[in-house]
Amino acid sequence: MTKPSPAGGRPVIRIVRQVVFPSALVVLASAAAVLAVLYFSAREMDRMEIEGTVHAVGANLVDRQRNIGRFVKDYAWWDDAFHNLVTRPNPIFADNNIGIAATRSLDMASAFVADGSDRTLHGFINGKAVGGNPTELFVGGIEKLIARAREAPPGEPVPTVGYLGLGDAIHIVAVAVFVPEVSGQRKPETGPRSFLIYSRAMDRAFLSAIESDYSLPGLQIVQPGMPVSDAHIALIAPDGTPLGALAWPPDRPGHRILTAALPGVLAVFFALAIAQWLLLRRSDRMQRQIAKVADLLAEKNAAQENNEHALQAAKEKVEHASRSKSEFLANLSHEMRTPLNAVVGFSEILEAELYGPLGDARYKEYSGHLLRSGRHLLELIDDTLDLSRAEIGALDLNEGVVDIVATAEAAVQMLSRQAEKASIAVTLRADFALPRLRGDERRVRQMVLNLLSNAIKFTPAGGRVGVHFGRCDDGGLKIVVTDSGIGIAGKDVERALAPFTKLESGRSQSNEGAGIGLSLTRFMIELHGGRLTIESAPEQGTRVTLHFPSSRTVAA
Repeated sequence: MTKPSPAGGRPVIRIVRQVVFPSALVVLASAAAVLAVLYFSAREMDRMEIEGTVHAVGANLVDRQRNIGRFVKDYAWWDDAFHNLVTRPNPIFADNNIGIAATRSLDMASAFVADGSDRTLHGFINGKAVGGNPTELFVGGIEKLIARAREAPPGEPVPTVGYLGLGDAIHIVAVAVFVPEVSGQRKPETGPRSFLIYSRAMDRAFLSAIESDYSLPGLQIVQPGMPVSDAHIALIAPDGTPLGALAWPPDRPGHRILTAALPGVLAVFFALAIAQWLLLRRSDRMQRQIAKVADLLAEKNAAQENNEHALQAAKEKVEHASRSKSEFLANLSHEMRTPLNAVVGFSEILEAELYGPLGDARYKEYSGHLLRSGRHLLELIDDTLDLSRAEIGALDLNEGVVDIVATAEAAVQMLSRQAEKASIAVTLRADFALPRLRGDERRVRQMVLNLLSNAIKFTPAGGRVGVHFGRCDDGGLKIVVTDSGIGIAGKDVERALAPFTKLESGRSQSNEGAGIGLSLTRFMIELHGGRLTIESAPEQGTRVTLHFPSSRTVAA
């Protein structure tokens, strides 16, 4: 009879080949897939944020161009301006209306008036009279703006606007020809018409106003040929000359989310690798035990060849152990397909000592840590992905008719053990004859779970948590979660609603969580067309209300 392989021989090699290598590949591939999804999601979020900011700043520049165009049109359509600036040039009138007045009241950096022969009649820069022809002072094709303005029909001035260089600055320049008012007594000019030029410098004051409107610190003008960030708007003159670019450091919310989530993801896969190593060590011990049993049976068979019944029973025992080992390894390979679920599943097996004692009490303690960490991180990743989809508008509702009382009771039941462990009493109260809600039942339950979990977490032992269902004054529905916990200062309420924010408190620092629940709940209630409100004060408890609009009520 052939003697079985000794302990630690070929069976161990088969385990390495059939289990260790495939399992390691699954873990590595899963880690790469999760990190790739997080990375590309963060990049897409950053791209959308930059495109939105560029669009908003571009619209602001167009609006400022229109405002300057309206100013130059108003003066070009004014009979007194034409009379005192063109037909009989009056320096005092010019200084009081387009000189110092334009600088102080209209924030104009320069103003010029020229007749039909392009002869400069008046010129001002920063409120001071200057000489020179504007076609020589401005860089970038002001002749094109003048030509287009003169092509306008005789009924009213049509201003033309563009970016031009003047001195060391880029200006928004508007040009309009003088046109008689409808009620005026003078006739239109014949031949080339006289025109008025206004310009606004894109100086520090101009940029500061845009910075304040859109919270864009670091907004600046970048010279042509200099490197610029993704967030910029090119400034092109009418003749195609690049004058520079309006640029600012881009906000990258996706990068912030990725930075916050990355340590947790890496920790999960590290914990998964440790759990896999522990399980494989146990499998190796089982294989060695099987090999020892086979050796013992072989020796007994040589000594007791006549005892067939005993040998058959021992053989069946060895085969049963081998099948148990094979089934165990097959289940292990199957559970490894989803890494985060594997962390939870394997941790539960270790903590319950399903296959026998682990041999050291510390193993049981570590498995409990792995189980809680795996569950916590799985919830964190689910919430983080939901939060990302919500900020870019990709979180959808699976709508149906929802019984909010039954849904909330299910949520309370799910958290009952947590409340009992914390010695906290949870009560439910509902107004009579409430209508149903048209919404997403899973999202409604998730909102109630988030609020209840926070209430239990921040309420000391012996405290109370209540859930009330009722009607709003506008006919909608409301879910109110109250607690007798540590409360929130008024100045910290808005910060508590921000993603990844955990308020500092001596009594709450030990609580788990990434500060996502409240912000995600607000996204989901707003997706239902409702709103979330918080009423709280330190040491006086907290009252959080979910308001659903009347348009989402359904008659019972």
